[in-house]
Amino acid sequence: MERIVLDTIDKRLQDAVEENPGACIRTIIRPFFLVRSESVLRRRMEMLHLRGLIRMEQTKRDVLCFPIENDNEKRRDEL
Repeated sequence: MERIVLDTIDKRLQDAVEENPGACIRTIIRPFFLVRSESVLRRRMEMLHLRGLIRMEQTKRDVLCFPIENDNEKRRDEL
């Protein structure tokens, strides 16, 4: 299995999701707007989701972010 390398922004985004489970993606990335643009931050969040490090759920209007709690939840998302 390949090793996932995260830089400091990715780690801080993942920590923000863990501190605010169920928060909207815009709420998570807002503190980082001085570091990167919104589109870059949204793409990084999408990459964290695709790597299985966070879970994202689309609602009618927002994208909600949740931390991955255990391996069972991670496997369920892959199905």
